[in-house]
This record gives sequence, C-alpha cells and structure tokens, in this order.
Amino acid sequence: MKNFVVAIVFLFCISAYPQEKRLALVIGNSNYAKNSLANPENDAKSIEKALKGIRFEVQTFENLGQKEMARAIDDFGNKLRNYDVGLFFYAGHGVQSKGFNYLVPVDARLFSESDVEYNCVRADRVLGKMEDAGNKINIVILDACRDNPFERSWTRTAKGQGLASMTAPVGSIIAFATSPGSTASDGTGENGLYTSGLLTYMNEPGITAIQMFQKVTAYVLKNSRNKQLPWVSTSLTGDFYLVPGSGMADNSQVLNSIMTFDKAPEDEKTLVVVPFKNLTGNPDLDYIVQGQELGLSTGLSNVSQVKPLRILTGVTASRFADPGASIPELANEINADFLIEGSILSAEDSIILQLSLKEPFPKERLVWAQIYKSDLGNVLKLYSNIAGQIVSKIGFEMTPDAIVRLPSPTKVNPDTYKAYLRGMYYLNQLTPDAIKKGFEYLNQAIESDPADPYANTYLALGYLNIAHSALDPGDALIKAEAAAFRSIDLDSTIADTYSALAQLNLYSLWRFDDSEKYFKKALTLNPNSAITHYHYAWLLFLLGRLDEAIEEHKLAQKYDPFNPQHTGYLAWLYSDAGRYDDAIQEARKSMEIQKDYDAAYIVLGKTYMKMGRKDEALEMYKKLADLYPWWNYCLGIAYVELGNRDEAQKILNGIEKDPLDPWNAFCRAEMNAALGNKDEAFKWINYEPHHAFTAWVTTFPEFDFLHSDPRWDQFLKRLNLPGK
Repeated sequence: MKNFVVAIVFLFCISAYPQEKRLALVIGNSNYAKNSLANPENDAKSIEKALKGIRFEVQTFENLGQKEMARAIDDFGNKLRNYDVGLFFYAGHGVQSKGFNYLVPVDARLFSESDVEYNCVRADRVLGKMEDAGNKINIVILDACRDNPFERSWTRTAKGQGLASMTAPVGSIIAFATSPGSTASDGTGENGLYTSGLLTYMNEPGITAIQMFQKVTAYVLKNSRNKQLPWVSTSLTGDFYLVPGSGMADNSQVLNSIMTFDKAPEDEKTLVVVPFKNLTGNPDLDYIVQGQELGLSTGLSNVSQVKPLRILTGVTASRFADPGASIPELANEINADFLIEGSILSAEDSIILQLSLKEPFPKERLVWAQIYKSDLGNVLKLYSNIAGQIVSKIGFEMTPDAIVRLPSPTKVNPDTYKAYLRGMYYLNQLTPDAIKKGFEYLNQAIESDPADPYANTYLALGYLNIAHSALDPGDALIKAEAAAFRSIDLDSTIADTYSALAQLNLYSLWRFDDSEKYFKKALTLNPNSAITHYHYAWLLFLLGRLDEAIEEHKLAQKYDPFNPQHTGYLAWLYSDAGRYDDAIQEARKSMEIQKDYDAAYIVLGKTYMKMGRKDEALEMYKKLADLYPWWNYCLGIAYVELGNRDEAQKILNGIEKDPLDPWNAFCRAEMNAALGNKDEAFKWINYEPHHAFTAWVTTFPEFDFLHSDPRWDQFLKRLNLPGK
C-alpha cells in the first residue's frame, strides 16, 4: 500500500498553552470490501493515544461508510466551536479526481472515476468545517492511499496521477507523506511509515509544528532510503508548539491573524539568500549544494527584471549563516525584509530541497516552507518556478505580461551540469591546483554538451580568472571571448556572460565602449549583481565620470552591503572626489566589516596625506606593508611624498628582486614614476602581459609628470583612451 499525508494549520489567534482546549477527530478505515488495508486501524489507535498524551480530547472511529464519515466530520465541526485547537487525523484509502482529493469510505464502490464524487468524502470538507468553527488553531492530517487500487478499471488519463498538490494559504501548513504524483510506502510494521514518523516526534517538547514535520520528513527519507519524499508547504505566520519545552510557558507569541504587509505591493523588498546547508551526509557534494543556491539566486534575479526585488547573496548572505549572528540585528542594519534558507537533503541523480521563507525582524518568524524534488535535468525550471512562488508569498503579483518578459529555463544534461558546477567550485578556491582541476571539469562539461550555454559561460569566466591571475595567461583571453560568444549564440539571457565580456574588454582588451555596452546588458538582466556594479564603477572612474562611478559603486554596496570591498573601494572614490570625511567614514566601516581590510589602509593613507595629516598617513602605510607585503610599493610612494627617497629606493630594490610577473611590473612602474625615473616608468607600464590595473595608472598622480612626454600619448592610444 502507498500512503500520503496532508496537514493544514489555520491560525487565527492564540490563548496560553495551559488554557488551550484541544479536540481531535481520528478515523481509520481498513476493512474495504476489496483492497483492505493492514495499518489504518492501528494508525488511528496509536495516534489517539499520542494525542491524549498531549492534552487532546479525542473522538475515534474505525471503518466508517460515506454517511458515517460525513456525519462524524460535521459533528466534529460543530463541537469544535467551543475549543481552541482542533486536529483531524484520517488513515485509509484516498484518491484524486479532477484536481480534488477524496477520502474513501469502506463502503465505496468505485468502478469509474465518475463514481468518486458521489461515493467519497472531499478532503476539504473537514477544512471547511474547521474554518466555520472559528477556533484558534486547526491541524488536519490525512494518511491516505496514494497507490489508488480503484484506478485499475479507469481510463488511462485518469490513472497514476497520485493526489493533487495543495498550496498552503497564508497562515497554514500543508504536509504530504510524499510529493504530488508520487507513491509512498505503507511500512512493514504495525504502523504506516509516515505515521511512524509522526508518532516518533509528535510529543517532542520544545519544537514547533513545522520543525516536527521537518523531523518526520528526515525520518521517512532515511527509512525509505530516499525513495519517499514527504512534501511540506506552509505559510504559517507564527510558531505553534504541540508540546512547549522547558521554560516555554505558552503559545501566546503566535500571531493573531494572517500575515499582512506594511509596504505597498510594489515597494522594493529585500531578500537574503542564506548559503544552503548540505544535509546529504556527503561533503563531496558541496559543489552541487552551492550550485542550488546559485540556481535559486538566478531565478530570483531574473524576476527582479520585472519586480522591485533586492536579492542579497555573497558575503552579506554568508553573515546570516554564522551561528553566532544576531539575525534581527543584521537584518535591521541592511533593511532585509525576508530570509530564504535552504537545505539539500539529496543531490545524486535528483535534488531534494527544503526551503523556508522567514521574516527576520523584529524577530525571526516563519512565513512559508516547502520541500521540492527534481531530477537534475530540470533544476533550472525548478528554480524558476520556486522564484515565482516566493515572489507571490511576499506580496507581488506576477502578471502574464511580466511572466512573458522573463527568460524561459531549459533542460540541462545532468552530467554537464555536474561538471560545470564542480569546475566553478574548484576555480573559486583560487589555488593553482584547484584552478587546474576546475578547468578539467569545465572542459568535461563542454565535451559532454558543447551546446550548453552555462558551461560556455563558466568556461569564459574561468579563462577570465586565469588572465587576471599570476598564472601565465597564454591564450586565455582569446578562449574567454570565444566561449562567451558561444554562450550568447546559445542563450542570450545569461547575465554572467555579458558581465564576463564587460570585464574582459575593461581589464584586458581595453575596448571601453564595448565594455560599457556589455555592463549595461548584464545589469539589465541581473540588476542585483553587486560585482558587476563594482566593475562598472571602475570603468566609469577610468573614463573620468567620477560622480557616476560613485553612484554605481553605491549600487554594489547596496546589493552586498557586508562585503568590505564595496565599502573600502567606495571610500577610494570619495577620496579622489575630495570628499575626505566620507572617505574616512567608509574606510573605517570596511574595517568594522573585516578587520585590517587592506583597501581601508590604502584609502586612509592617501586621504590623510591629502589632508596634510602626514604622520597618520605614514602609520597607515606602514601597517599596510606589514600586514600585506605585496602592497609595500604604497609605503614607498608615501616615503617619496615625505621626502625620504632613500627608504623609497630600498623598497624599489626589494621589488626588483622579486619574481617578475604582471603585478611585479605594475609595482615597478608605480615606484619608478614616484621616484621620477621616466624611462623605467614607461618601460614597466608597457610590460606584457599587463596587469588588470594597468589602465588606471592614468588616474594616479605619481604619473602626472609623464603627461608631457610623447610616449604618454602613445600609451593612451594603446589603451584606446583620448589624449590628455
């Protein structure tokens, strides 16, 4: 026998736990004329005993016909008016017909699908009676047959549907023993598998009803060896405890009404996508777990093209995963409206994902939760659908016009998908060995499916990282551009592809008009990309559009506010704009985010120097060089400004002893320019392969004395910048 469970909780208002009056109706149907069941009577008796143990008054019936079932439900609804908490449990056969779920009485004769409506009891009958009763909390648990034995004589189109899915209305929980359209195990013991899970955790003190269902989910997954996935959907607006824990006096903190929104529906809302947890028990699957987080973020970012969504990921989101963090304080600091938390329960041939949506301030409050299952080939579609559900839960309406403007997700080759996720996982570790391994997997992805646009996009990003690293770039630039253009030919809606091309043209190819075009396209597709805003700000700064650069950098800070990079380098721009107080404030803020952040020392040093606070400037540069030796050329430039050329020359001598690479050449150019060594300065700014920062020497004051030299105009021409 196969089973399902549906649980729905409606919350209206709460009285204290000691004063709650609780009423339960329990029905177990086993003795069908055909297709009798072994467990429902046992399930009903076991649930009755468990409910009495947690202070429910229980009415129990077994083997009811249609009229008796309807009467028992109606009488229960009438009596419930005088109680605070109602619970209905049913075990027996259940079927779906025309989108509705039905409970099957023992006297039902179902020879065709048309017999269902007249011989069974609609599952939502009990929900209607509970709602009419107007009591405070209602819980419905349906443990009913999903492997419909009555389907065998039905038409082909009516067979094999399983039960219909049910979306939780605001302020409710819905939990199935297995996902819609799937089958579930009845168990081989005295009770059904899902009921066994309920009996294991129903009386556990100190866990919310939602946490109880989550534990039951884990129990069923483990005991079915991942063959049965319980299904949970909730829009519960508060925490309800069947058994409050020690020191928890009551349920009085559960909200009194269905969730409302203070803001207008189209006001911007901020969602933090907290790093997903790997609950598969296999740390080797971390790369897939990270890929699922990226998938959901991408789905939500796509929606932000048509709705005012601020999606926070990256460094900011990771702060919310810190066990010691005060979630309400963090949320209040960055004006976060909602948190999205995810756990991956399985990640082999299919993904099993548990998601929850929470309000984090003034204290954490669960809004909605759901469990999803998808084969790897359909994960992009899954996250597109989930994004739509989340947007609906937070109060936005997705009109047909808005939906048609969004990218349409396609199927992926599972082997290709795994390969490029693993490739990016290793590339992000940034060590030479990891980068090498990352490219091996990215090339595997391309070999597996050359027409996969994401594989080509990530390959382009990988080559871009090589071009901007200390490694020999070889033909990485050519390969990066080729992979990006292949991706666009395959799918022109991937924001990361355009961001890769924009950075490639900015830092490596010096095609600044093309770079700006690609930045704008990338940000149209994903306005939430903090890193794209960050790089675009540096293009604007290079082009002399400082005010625009500052505003663009503020957007980078907006979309990843706890990333010190987007605060420390905003301070840099403020300093160049002569806004010294703002520069100092932002630099110190970046140090609060990350202690001893290197860019903060640079900005404070250059700002204090401009303000004439030379001792403080020198102190900042000394700390910088002590903590980060690769920045010691900044200390050398400071010594020149302070008239201590001997110390500056010592630093240059040390730099010249280091291995020559693009960064070392850049440092040599800086130091020689500061010391007035014109020929050496020109030699090193023209070094190839050049460093990504090379073009920005045009903005550094130590190079000003070169501007009158004809070689400077040649350098600007090489950069594709107008002469100055």
